[in-house]
Amino acid sequence: MDKRSANNWYPVLVWLTFFLFYHLISLTIVLLTNSAKYLSWADAVKYVEFFTLLGAPIIVVFLIFFKLFTHSHRSSLQIKLILIAISVVGIFIACYIFFEYLYVGECLIVSGMLAVPLLIYRVYKRL
Repeated sequence: MDKRSANNWYPVLVWLTFFLFYHLISLTIVLLTNSAKYLSWADAVKYVEFFTLLGAPIIVVFLIFFKLFTHSHRSSLQIKLILIAISVVGIFIACYIFFEYLYVGECLIVSGMLAVPLLIYRVYKRL
């Protein structure tokens, strides 16, 4: 059996990839739907700040569970599936808290966009 250690950059890579692609896709949708003429730069900055604050509690919980599961030497697939489940629940809770209404479609889209980088990167690195 080969030795491996936790890829400590995994949570950061997942979060940065999600953050980058989420905002790029959101901006593209706004531009394609011609909603951009109603937005100012101040609105765009508030939008980024809002979703950064929305994701901050999720990434903290994500980091805690990542460390917990990598120290228990679970398989990569188990860790990824558990982190996806935690992230989906976190996104739904955060959306409900911030919007006071649950937008199921939007929460599922955001969850799917977060699941992609979770599956792409390696949880463990080979030694």
